[in-house]
Amino acid sequence: MAELSAPTVLLVGVDRYVFRACERLGVDAVVIYGPGSKDAGSAVIPDRMTGVFVDDQRNAEAVVAALERAGQWDRHYDAVLATNEYTLALGGLLARALGCRGMSAETAVRFRDKALQKRAVRAAGVPVAECVLVEDIQCPGDIPDLGRRMVLKPIAGAGTKFTTVVSDILEFRAAAARFARTSSLRTFLVEEYIEGDEWMVDGVVSGGELAFYSVAYYGDPCLTAVQQQSPLTLWRFDPITDQSVYQAAEPVARRALAALGLQDGVFHMELFRPSNGGPLVFGECAARRGAALVLEEVLYKFSVDLAEEALRAALGWQPRLDVKIRPGYVATSYLKGRPGVLISCPSVADVLARQGARYARIELPVGASIEGQFGDTSTRVGQVMVAADDPGQLTERFADIRRWFDERLIVAPADASHRALLAWQGHTWPDAGLGDAPLFEPDHSAAEEQA
Repeated sequence: MAELSAPTVLLVGVDRYVFRACERLGVDAVVIYGPGSKDAGSAVIPDRMTGVFVDDQRNAEAVVAALERAGQWDRHYDAVLATNEYTLALGGLLARALGCRGMSAETAVRFRDKALQKRAVRAAGVPVAECVLVEDIQCPGDIPDLGRRMVLKPIAGAGTKFTTVVSDILEFRAAAARFARTSSLRTFLVEEYIEGDEWMVDGVVSGGELAFYSVAYYGDPCLTAVQQQSPLTLWRFDPITDQSVYQAAEPVARRALAALGLQDGVFHMELFRPSNGGPLVFGECAARRGAALVLEEVLYKFSVDLAEEALRAALGWQPRLDVKIRPGYVATSYLKGRPGVLISCPSVADVLARQGARYARIELPVGASIEGQFGDTSTRVGQVMVAADDPGQLTERFADIRRWFDERLIVAPADASHRALLAWQGHTWPDAGLGDAPLFEPDHSAAEEQA
């Protein structure tokens, strides 16, 4: 009897957790990766997978040409899986062209284009912030005053990049002009600002039904963290202690996902809980897992691997949801740096030795530049996931780790003069002796004795 071949997926983008899931499930993969992953050193393709380098993994022509050159276009694929926010729609088009499973391009676009997304969710009766489309930020025209603070954001952005709050039409025009100068993006959305807490729902959809979900919240809303230049934090609610939170989020998530048409896959949704006590307001939703350490938090708290579930969903397999709720709380915090050039910082092992730390990443290499101002929620030196018995203990442990990390962080001033660097080094390492060594004075005593 002939041995059945392993299923093969086309992965659009590098995702080490999906790589691990492929290896565990016996799935072969062809991996499309671009300059960003290659230059970052993250494009390490496992032996049983085939890597295909492409100039731009978001560009259909570049992807098809690269696959053709590599002899990987005219082969059998069981599914296409795009885990990168910017490649979801392309993944749908590739699946259609290759005749295999994959999220449809039409569904993917509803999870990317915020105007289409909010229109579909609003039509389903879910509260959504009022918004106005700005077709071309370079020629915005007259924007109706929404009568309150507004948020200006790209129509299909990510990570709060090129996003700002404006209080009136004059501030809007100034922000529009700034984005027109600094970004190649043209189509934006302006929507009402919802004052309140920002929640997130991460989960799994199977057969069009919500199969699993977890609720968390940002310590500060993403936009607030960027405005205040504070470290982003993600706190996972406990489904037992915080049962009312899960009961409030579940029907909103179900209705929104049904309206957006997700049949099989994972998602990351953001909701707002207004300060005035009104109902939860839909923010936006992505048809991929959340960034930062969302996967690690969910895996630690619930024993659910969102990367594996994304792969299983892509192949049409049933979810493997053996949920085990770990008691207590888990949260993630960014580890920030001071402006300058990174010289040294604590290692992952050092961070994990701190009380409550369960997982950590150091993401900037020595010699990397740290900007004085960060403009999105992806800027950090590292991240740490911490567990505790209660939120108060989590707060204390985060404060301890951040203080300890900052005390051991060594950052040289950027673009400094030789004199300034000498002064900095003398202050940082007083015993280094650079630049102030004593003048040479030979010892003549031994020579005199021999004479």
